[in-house]
Amino acid sequence: MATRAFEFAYKLLGLRLRSVFEMEKRLKEKGFEKEIIGQVIKKLEEQGYLDDEKFTEAWIHDRINLQPRGNFLISRELKEKGIASELIEKKLSELLPIEKELEMAEELADKKIKIIKNRKVKLPKEKIYQMMAAFLQGKGFSGEVIKEVMEKLAIVSNHP
Repeated sequence: MATRAFEFAYKLLGLRLRSVFEMEKRLKEKGFEKEIIGQVIKKLEEQGYLDDEKFTEAWIHDRINLQPRGNFLISRELKEKGIASELIEKKLSELLPIEKELEMAEELADKKIKIIKNRKVKLPKEKIYQMMAAFLQGKGFSGEVIKEVMEKLAIVSNHP
């Protein structure tokens, strides 16, 4: 039984890194007993295959480089993966400081605004502002970051 659990765990890790919480959940869903799950988790941690700190760093790097997201959304995703809030805050402050988050938001907004402005139908500035704010908010950027990006790109709302 333990051999099957290890095989399943290695198969999952072959697809992508996992948090301890995710691995426990998947093993439980597969029907393995609590004792077996504990053995598998312990062994994988000893072997260095399960490490929440490394997992958190990799997740943040992927979100920065492959699927740009703001701190808020990255934090929520990591909490759903069972990562402790303290670890999330520590790694986000190290790997995604506010300057880098602003830069990412600005790049995303710049690409999006070009798409919006290339439409045949010209939109009022207020509508563009609403669309851009909603877009950036959906990507997990804070109101503060959104406001700063909008000001920098001269997409300013008439409303305070």
